[in-house]
Amino acid sequence: MGTQHRESNKILPYVAIVFGTSIVITGAVFVVMYVSEAIVARMGEPEQSLLFWYLPFLFAGVIGMAIGIGVTVLGFNRLKTIRNQFPLSDVQQPAAPETSSGEL
Repeated sequence: MGTQHRESNKILPYVAIVFGTSIVITGAVFVVMYVSEAIVARMGEPEQSLLFWYLPFLFAGVIGMAIGIGVTVLGFNRLKTIRNQFPLSDVQQPAAPETSSGEL
């Protein structure tokens, strides 16, 4: 039971990083959608009500980006903490590159 808990603790930071990054990307898409559809596409038209009606997309995008950045940073911090708690053993350490003497 203890090893299963330890394994899930090692996976959660990666899940947080992927989830946070996807939320940031989705939030950025919402902000770009607001700018392109409500501002740029309607420029010069007398009807400007979409500036108001599309505001929820802008707010959702900004809030989503803030939450996504927070979750991503939390994931990276937790990953750093886990790596400091469980250093690689000698068996898991990457092998040092062998230097060749030039002989074939």
